[in-house]
Amino acid sequence: MAITKGTGTSVIASTASTTTSSAITATSDYATEVYIDLIQVGTATTAAKVQLQVSPDGGTTYYSPATLLWTAPLAAGTYDTVIQLPASTTKYKAVFTQQSGGTSSTVVVQSNDVTAV
Repeated sequence: MAITKGTGTSVIASTASTTTSSAITATSDYATEVYIDLIQVGTATTAAKVQLQVSPDGGTTYYSPATLLWTAPLAAGTYDTVIQLPASTTKYKAVFTQQSGGTSSTVVVQSNDVTAV
């Protein structure tokens, strides 16, 4: 059995500012994974974080489950993680919150999906 993968989506381009992405449609996806890359400069007093908000109803209501919240460590460094969205997700957004203390953090969020099995 073969799967068909998507071509990838830029959810949040490289930014050092607190931001919320546009809504991304995942209606026809069997599975969606979100890739987070964060570069942190300096030691933070409050960590940077990325919350993935998911909608089961085409974007009318968004939920922010704790299982889709990624919090960066406080130490300077480069951190990468991958989070899988629930299969019932029809739309999603990423919310990046900049760290407090230290210098700054820069985040890139991308996703890709399985579109056919």
